Amino acid sequence: MDIKDLTEISVITLIMCSKHLIAAIVAISGLGTIALCRPGAAACSVSAHEQCMWLSDMVFFQGKLYAIDTNEDLLSIDIVDELDNDRPRVSRIDRIIEGEPQPPQSYPKSMLCLLESHGTLLMVRRKMNSKRYTVYMSGKEVSVEMEHRVGSSEFQVLEADLKRLLWAEVRSLGNEVALFIGRGCSLAVHVSPYDLSRDCIFFMDDYTGDTDGWSSKTTTYCSLFDMKDGKVYSPLWMVSWKSGHLPATWLFSEGTHIGPFMLQALSIDKSNSLTLS
Repeated sequence: MDIKDLTEISVITLIMCSKHLIAAIVAISGLGTIALCRPGAAACSVSAHEQCMWLSDMVFFQGKLYAIDTNEDLLSIDIVDELDNDRPRVSRIDRIIEGEPQPPQSYPKSMLCLLESHGTLLMVRRKMNSKRYTVYMSGKEVSVEMEHRVGSSEFQVLEADLKRLLWAEVRSLGNEVALFIGRGCSLAVHVSPYDLSRDCIFFMDDYTGDTDGWSSKTTTYCSLFDMKDGKVYSPLWMVSWKSGHLPATWLFSEGTHIGPFMLQALSIDKSNSLTLS
């Protein structure tokens, strides 16, 4: 590949499957593919499967790679991984759950995240309402969807039922789970049952709604969606920053656990905003 094409390449998700295998969803000119390599290797293998073109997220779950695409299909990915071979490769991709996409005009823009939570495979669907403007093109009135409004997200959590092969909606994460979601950096963590962060989804409000999710002037906020009441709060000081072409990400240490300190740090005031105390 010519070096000038590198500006059109972005890594959507990067997974350390084992100490011998790294897998990634790589977007090239807006179309996705799966790249596999050995840690420290000078080259990687790239899948040519057509099903990889529209991948949204990927996770290593119970010894196997799973991915979701923009139609909310769940795909299982088989890999030929022979330790005496420097080039692991994708051997087969199966659609095990078929999503139910709606016409683009019937729902807000959405962002999909796939993650493991205590032995289950979850898809988080984030719906984002955007401002719409009326413009005139060639004398015709056209409704154009513009930027996403900060704090206007709605969330749905669905569990992959691998026996019935369908997505089942999850109304609650439970009293000891919180989710941190982001582009390629989602994780379910254990929290205290007395913690205000239980049954909540932490997210970064940096998605622009563009086709590739990027913007040269992206402003990032940290927000929280409470599954208990369906409202969005701001648990941290409302500090924003310009992330440009580099989106924000969550960083976790191994065995991440959020303790009761969150209960002391967060309080809900009468205006229904979550603030630091």
